[in-house]
Amino acid sequence: MVESVDFLIVGGGISGRLLQLELSHRNESTLVIDLPENNRSTKVAAGLANPLVGKFFTIGWRASEIFSDLRSYYAEIETRLDASFFRPCSFKRIISSASEQNIWLSKAHKQKYNGFCSFSNEQIIFCEGYLQMENPYFKDIVQVVPTKGEILDIETELEPKGDVYLGSVFLQHLEGKKWRAGATYEQNQTNLEPTEMMHDDLKVKLDKVLDLPYQIVDHYCGIRPASGDRKPILGMHPKYNTMHIMNGMGSKAVSLSPLLAKEMADLLIDDIPLHADVDIARFC
Repeated sequence: MVESVDFLIVGGGISGRLLQLELSHRNESTLVIDLPENNRSTKVAAGLANPLVGKFFTIGWRASEIFSDLRSYYAEIETRLDASFFRPCSFKRIISSASEQNIWLSKAHKQKYNGFCSFSNEQIIFCEGYLQMENPYFKDIVQVVPTKGEILDIETELEPKGDVYLGSVFLQHLEGKKWRAGATYEQNQTNLEPTEMMHDDLKVKLDKVLDLPYQIVDHYCGIRPASGDRKPILGMHPKYNTMHIMNGMGSKAVSLSPLLAKEMADLLIDDIPLHADVDIARFC
């Protein structure tokens, strides 16, 4: 017995499958023939639907027709297939040059762009730590001094009483018999590997404050972002008013950040000036 169908569709990518669904919706019978292990462009595609194309931000071909019902179309398909694969979201355009910004802003007054995109600027705040040294927008305005610190984790019988002991090194209880001892201070060093020299330096200092046997169980390091004047660095870029920085806390981030985060939010939301000691304007 030969089975007949109204339409034979060769290829089961997104085009073939959506055509099959459309024809089925119109009460037509279909059969899809596909080689699923061959070239699967639909499977590896990002699946993005963007009405603007190219470096000149041109509205795509028949975009008004295509995008007006796109959300409801895929929502209906999800219902029919009892599936979930469509997620509406906004595209955020990253402007990479002044010329690109000019092209973008030249579209802002054109009526045909209404409904497709917003030309409002969004804020960006760089809290990059020592990697601010590589930030193309801020590295020539203010210098962050990378300051490497190394730490030892030890096990010892020192009785924990909830205190942190301060001396040539600090001793902080972690859990059980485990304590943290540190830290070293080495400016202009960005190597992320702990060193034998600092290991030995910490051990010498630890021996002066701890009169108990101990075993070193770990040795690691991190790079603190300090500033030249030892004050945090906050504020707006002198040229780009949607670009900000919050950095330079050094080793005091735990104590400084709560207050300064509030003051940074005051600046971003209510335009309340920063304390002069931390404002990036002192470097400009």
